[in-house]
Amino acid sequence: PCDERETYAAWLNALNSKDRPTAIILSRQNLPLLDGTKATGVNKGAYIVSKEKSKAKYILVATGSEVSLAVEAQKFMQKLNAEGIDTRVVSMPCWSYFDKQTDAYKESVLSLKREKGDAHTPLCRAPRTPRRDTIVYVGRDLTRLHERLRKAGARGVHDPRPAR
Repeated sequence: PCDERETYAAWLNALNSKDRPTAIILSRQNLPLLDGTKATGVNKGAYIVSKEKSKAKYILVATGSEVSLAVEAQKFMQKLNAEGIDTRVVSMPCWSYFDKQTDAYKESVLSLKREKGDAHTPLCRAPRTPRRDTIVYVGRDLTRLHERLRKAGARGVHDPRPAR
């Protein structure tokens, strides 16, 4: 869980779970209480924690302590230039809950509306989470984003391309 609200919701889900084991992995870090977190989002496995301002070009998916970092990255990306890079931040505390949602809900969280002529929109997320190959596309757009963020002085930005 990324904050106190998500931890509370995860605890309630664990108490009510009758058909499977449950684990709640907590951080020792002091994490901020984020404005967009909600218990109902945890029940669905993933939800939008911070919406885009107009038309998002990227989605940052994070779990646990990385969610607050993704929100900070979103703010940084919006300040890059006059136009900014609009992004959406998604908290995904539970893959298995998210997998059980309707396709319409999954689309509303992880898809971006693209118009004719728009570039492919990759999905960004932390590299060491399970099942990353199910939804992540690392292409030219993400590589260009990495280079742009690094040049702008962002700290902790790693090259998304696999090592050769």
